[in-house]
Amino acid sequence: MKVDYDSRADTIQIVLQPIDRLERDDAEVSGAIVGIREGVAVTVDVIGTSSGLDRRLRVVAERHGLEVVVLSASAHAALAAPDREITLVVGPDAAS
Repeated sequence: MKVDYDSRADTIQIVLQPIDRLERDDAEVSGAIVGIREGVAVTVDVIGTSSGLDRRLRVVAERHGLEVVVLSASAHAALAAPDREITLVVGPDAAS
């Protein structure tokens, strides 16, 4: 997965799967847009990071069957290294 925090726009983009194009967007969560391809969430864009970031990521994760801990860790990694694309490799949940 790739993640990037654009400090000027104050947005985080999380790319869960590389894609050419999206089929649709889900903007039901205020301040977050989820890109959908073949019925699966493939991107998450978070607008505004100063408040409610983890809450929004939790709602997105619940809504789309994603792991909140992975979304949160990737978003915070991006915030720690602004304006740089970060690549993360996420393995299976050890508790499974």
